[in-house]
Amino acid sequence: MNLKENWLWSLLININLMSGIIEGDFLKTIVRKCEKLLKVSIEKEGDIIKNIKISGDFFIYPEEALDELEEFIKNKSINDLKDELESFIKNKNIIILGFKINDLLEIIENA
Repeated sequence: MNLKENWLWSLLININLMSGIIEGDFLKTIVRKCEKLLKVSIEKEGDIIKNIKISGDFFIYPEEALDELEEFIKNKSINDLKDELESFIKNKNIIILGFKINDLLEIIENA
């Protein structure tokens, strides 16, 4: 992880520090009330998702699935993500309680 990524995805993400992002990058944080609260911070370059952090008061099982999900989404085209994401969740037997995968996809598409 380079210095920019370390800064961007540290535990102390602060929207006031956005001047640390280089020109051409795009960061957006969206908070949405689904069944539970879903917060997505996303960095995009064009239609490519460079980084994503998903948080909220939902439940995901197994516990490590959230990290795996975020890693899977990174460097993917938003246009190709829908089918790939649904397959990934099914193949990994991931259980999500509190939001539907379409909620996450809608947030990513609208970011």
